[in-house]
Amino acid sequence: MKTETTDKRFALARRICSSVACLALGGCLLFSAFGARLSVEPAGVRTIFVGKPAIAGQPIPAGDGEGFNRDAAHVGASIKYTITLPTIGAYVFSARVSSPAYGAKFHTEFDGTNLTGSLAVPNSGGWTNWNTVASRSFRLTAGPHLMRVVFDSNMKGLGAAGSFDVFNVTPIIWPKPIHWTAAAPSPVKRFEGYARSRNGKLFTFGGYNSLIHPYAINTDGSIYDPATNNWASLGQMPVAPTHAGLAQDPEKGILYFVGGLQGAFPGVATTEVWSYDMNDNAWTPMPSLPLPLAAGDAVLVNGQLHYFAGIGSANRSTNVPVHYVLQLGQTDWHTAAAFPTPRDHISAVALNGKIYVFGGEIGHDTYHMQQTEADVYDPATDKWSRLADMPLSKSHTESSTFVTNGKIIIAGGQIDNYESTNTILEYDPVGNTWALLGNLPGVLQGTMLQRIGNQLVLTNGYDGTYMKTGTWIANWPG
Repeated sequence: MKTETTDKRFALARRICSSVACLALGGCLLFSAFGARLSVEPAGVRTIFVGKPAIAGQPIPAGDGEGFNRDAAHVGASIKYTITLPTIGAYVFSARVSSPAYGAKFHTEFDGTNLTGSLAVPNSGGWTNWNTVASRSFRLTAGPHLMRVVFDSNMKGLGAAGSFDVFNVTPIIWPKPIHWTAAAPSPVKRFEGYARSRNGKLFTFGGYNSLIHPYAINTDGSIYDPATNNWASLGQMPVAPTHAGLAQDPEKGILYFVGGLQGAFPGVATTEVWSYDMNDNAWTPMPSLPLPLAAGDAVLVNGQLHYFAGIGSANRSTNVPVHYVLQLGQTDWHTAAAFPTPRDHISAVALNGKIYVFGGEIGHDTYHMQQTEADVYDPATDKWSRLADMPLSKSHTESSTFVTNGKIIIAGGQIDNYESTNTILEYDPVGNTWALLGNLPGVLQGTMLQRIGNQLVLTNGYDGTYMKTGTWIANWPG
């Protein structure tokens, strides 16, 4: 990893070379912190660094031990390694990167073939703030391969593609194929709405239904029965149509909507809390939050309703570390241990008496810096602990995250630059490990996915261009 001193030396090299050095066809010579001269060819994709031989499953320094700095990582440049894979099988490529802006992209080739697809360098908020980005899975044979990291585009307004610290080529279990079948479409578009399942049916609520400003909202709910492939109306709802925390009592069939944004975009944060009886389609007001809050999440554990993270009423880009708890049956919320790394659009679930929280973003409207962070909260000790990072930084998976067979599923979501992903991740809390379960039928964020019986039921969301009404069903691959 680079130190502050290393960054200063690279900055000096950049000033000597001038900004022209980072243009796609620049012909300047760059000097790294360790004194090696990097020759930039005049045209095409140019190899400007050759790394030491590497082995899959072990960290690969993106440079000569101190990282590959922003001065050298720019569009048109590439770095290459000879990497040895111990066995034939499936692998995932990942990179630890930093960037103060959006727009940079890169890909990785093995033996001349782009196997990772385009990877976005997320806005991490600065050169010394690091995020990990991971590729889709790919298959390779055992033995040596030529791995080339190619920088495809620079950050917006800056002549660099980011700063790169460490690469990894990690063997994984090849995901099982998921065969999706189209079903009856949702009666309305719902993006960033709410969804949970009960008694073999999918309940959906709220969400945006138009990308035309001011982004019209839904104030109703629908229920889908996969056994009959039919949708029905649940009528109007009194809760905030988007950005509320949603907790579920699976035994009693009660949903809890906490806070959220009232009205069309951009909306106004609210203190309102409502319970919804999934058995009787009935709404009941509950004690209000101490402050207007939105874009956090809520979880019910041991008869206590927790709400944490998100944004307040000041603006949509300032994240708050709040953590409030309401004992059901009482009237007052009290504070608990502050939420670590304040962020919004997290996903949270209850499992074995603890609260697990994944991903999210920092800065909402202004920065939307996607996060890989995962945390667990233990109510018995009132403490948060850090878990293994997600293999992909993403947010907007609130209604496509659920627990099944003791593991946690997180599907789709928003990645950098407002783009969507189709990855379905599986987290095992016993081993604190991640796996790629499979893929959605297309890229979707703010979508709704739940397991109902032995099936996955998917509906609505946003693919980066259009809000969707499509519904898809697949057999559970586990």
